[in-house]
Amino acid sequence: MLHRIMRLCAPDGGGAAGGTGGGTEGAPSGTATPPSGTTTPPPDATAKPTPSFDDLMKDPAYKAEFDKRSQAKADEAKAEAERVAKLTAEERAAEEKKKFDADRAAFEHERLENEATKQLAQMGLPVEFASQLIGKDATATLANVQTFGKAFTAAVEKGVNDRIKGTAPKAGSTGASGAPGTGKSALMTAVTNNQFKR
Repeated sequence: MLHRIMRLCAPDGGGAAGGTGGGTEGAPSGTATPPSGTTTPPPDATAKPTPSFDDLMKDPAYKAEFDKRSQAKADEAKAEAERVAKLTAEERAAEEKKKFDADRAAFEHERLENEATKQLAQMGLPVEFASQLIGKDATATLANVQTFGKAFTAAVEKGVNDRIKGTAPKAGSTGASGAPGTGKSALMTAVTNNQFKR
């Protein structure tokens, strides 16, 4: 909770002055508790401690920004409440149904993406493609994943075969450096010549 407030109070809106938070909601302000199972590195002597919310509110710039944003949120909520109060029962019901349908569609989309990710992982394929393979329902999504799996595997296999195939070197015409005349016979000639020089 503290890190959210500190992020809200930051002049740039990104939480630059508030740090990453890291604390828990029930922790006293200014303290950070590491997640369970982790160790905290020793504090750096030059590192500045994260300021508490109270410390930030002492700075007039932060307080003014916090007040401005708080007032904007309150005004927005008030305007929405007044708008909804003016609606008839039928309009309210239609608006709630529209919101419910949007939430349901988002949930279904997320469920299908999770299923596609699971299927791709089971097939050993990159899960980054899951969002592009979502169909109108689970059956269509599964069919898309299977079609993609076949095409992806065929493309990888073709690429590997093309690389393996290459061009076969002519026996004795090229050596390790690839230059003509450096084959086995040239190596033997060089060894023989070297022995005779000694």
